[in-house]
Amino acid sequence: MYLQRVPGQRCLLIILTAFAAVGCQQPLDSPPPATTASEEPAAANEPPAVEATSSANPSPPAVKDEPDPAADWGKLLATASAQIKSNQPEEALETINQAKQLYPEPQKLSPPQQEQLASLEASLSNLQEAEDNRVREKKLADAEQLMNRGKFVEATQSINDVLSRGPADNQRQRAGVLADEIERRRRAQRDLLSWMQLLESTDRREIATAQVQLSRDVDTALSLLVEATERVDKPVLVRNSLSLLRQLNRPAAAVPAILAVLTRGEQQENWSDAVSELGKFTGPGAGKPLLELAVGADDSAQRSAALAGLGQVVDPPRHTLVALLPLLEQDGEELTSALQAARHAVTVHRQFDLLSRRGLDVELSPQQEQSLASLPVRLKAIIASGSEEAATAAKILACATRQLEPQPLEGVKVARAVAEAENGPAAAVLDGVWNSVELNTMWRHPINQQSMIELDLGKKQLVTGIRIWNFNEPSNSHRGWKDVHIYVGDSPARMRLVSKGIVPRAPGAAETVDYSTLVPIDFAQGRYVRLVGKSTWQPESHTGLAELQILGL
Repeated sequence: MYLQRVPGQRCLLIILTAFAAVGCQQPLDSPPPATTASEEPAAANEPPAVEATSSANPSPPAVKDEPDPAADWGKLLATASAQIKSNQPEEALETINQAKQLYPEPQKLSPPQQEQLASLEASLSNLQEAEDNRVREKKLADAEQLMNRGKFVEATQSINDVLSRGPADNQRQRAGVLADEIERRRRAQRDLLSWMQLLESTDRREIATAQVQLSRDVDTALSLLVEATERVDKPVLVRNSLSLLRQLNRPAAAVPAILAVLTRGEQQENWSDAVSELGKFTGPGAGKPLLELAVGADDSAQRSAALAGLGQVVDPPRHTLVALLPLLEQDGEELTSALQAARHAVTVHRQFDLLSRRGLDVELSPQQEQSLASLPVRLKAIIASGSEEAATAAKILACATRQLEPQPLEGVKVARAVAEAENGPAAAVLDGVWNSVELNTMWRHPINQQSMIELDLGKKQLVTGIRIWNFNEPSNSHRGWKDVHIYVGDSPARMRLVSKGIVPRAPGAAETVDYSTLVPIDFAQGRYVRLVGKSTWQPESHTGLAELQILGL
């Protein structure tokens, strides 16, 4: 009813104004509303009204805040500088390209910006050249290693990679020398192939002849031998090749090749050969990969082989005992080998005191701490289990970690001595008397006879040391032994040298403090012990010993 009282044009204006207030928009093709004379003018202090615009005269779009290129430039260049310092050339190059995109027209860069960019690009170029040089050097080293392993195709490819990377003059020269050597070895290989065939023989003389001939050109023979160790179908060839590889005294090539045999399940027949040869190396290189294989292999026989090798090499890792704790806690075929490997590592690194963790030098997890603390109880259980080999190995490890003390072995007798005096029999060294000066309590023999005495332990036992009391004749203690060699074996015909030592002079007086010396033995097993005196403190008419005591478990 109210709308009917308003004139038509004013009514339309009111309606349009109401729609505009609530956000309604008029159709694009609607004519703008007309202003009537009856409309009152705006107050003087009010801003002028904005005229409505039509589609023919649209409003300008809102202006967005554009990022500052200079600020982004600084951030990107700082990032690129950090990447160059962190030796990340590829990342730095990408960041610099992003910075360049901020100024598509290079002339718009300010002089400081141009200087910054040039400095960074020069640093990046130096870094890339250094990286390229490192890659070239590595490929040259790889080529030499591949050549020494007989991988001539791969070595040639590595050389070609060097030549395609803009090498320096000295690198180009080294690449040429390597290429010439590869060609020489290829020709020499053809001459040695007939001798390689002899290595497949089971005749010792033929094998020896082949080894002599192959040893005359070690560099060429080395690659042939490494390749021969991969012949899974020829175990005899592999066995003889492993032996010669070790004899050539090139451990850098030989050790990896021998270790590789242990990693191949199809070469199980040669695992014991590989273990034997690894144990004869006097240099490092095999310990770490053997431990990794021992704890990582799925096959029990393969673990045992790796553990057997680990128990012989000169460089078992310091954390060997800790790494082998899970295997020591399990009963299985590899338990004895794990105990032996652990004991070997303990001895090499002198980790004798488990209580103080001396010599372990590794951070232990709570589980490892618990396992190590439980090791004495575990070893006692193994010793009591009745398994002879595992029990013996457990005794040795317990002794090495000072949980068991070696004791004097009982029932020891003199098996033989090269010579003895009538009132100085060899049996006197076992009469328990060491603090006397009476000659009949000491073994005495002429100096012109070899100083040798052999003891029978009654059965195969574990020997850890020999305590020696030297010849104690008054005023003539200089007649006693000085250098001694000790042998242990299962029979007098099969003895091996297990220790050497110096025997101090006796005091030449009775009832003195204990003057014995202990010559340690690295846990040798056998029934017979032989002592050979190699020299005396001063050679005279006779020499000898006052007392002997065999220590063991």
